[in-house]
Amino acid sequence: MRLDREFHLLTYAGASYPFLTDLVTRLWNITQPYRRELVRQMPDGSFRSTCAEHTLIVDALRRRDPDAAAALVHVHIHRTRVALSGYRDIVWQNEQDLAAEGRRPATTRRSADDRTDQRA
Repeated sequence: MRLDREFHLLTYAGASYPFLTDLVTRLWNITQPYRRELVRQMPDGSFRSTCAEHTLIVDALRRRDPDAAAALVHVHIHRTRVALSGYRDIVWQNEQDLAAEGRRPATTRRSADDRTDQRA
């Protein structure tokens, strides 16, 4: 998980927007309990896929091929969203646990897609 964090934070470090880097870092820290639980329950193959995607993105960046890097990032985000959609119960349970402890849950607003998915 440490390497995943480093990878993602480094992708923002090159931007000349300290506000963006700070925001991403804060969001990463807030959502850490969710990621930890997801990693515990996800199959090893999912982890290997994530590592392979990260390697391909870095390779494209090293080749200075922004089109390939952008396409790979798009695939990575899409695959991650699809994979995470099967674990909504973890997020919901963690939010309930935080509320029971008197702490604010990390996610306070759901996207329109999430609200639509829940009605289906």
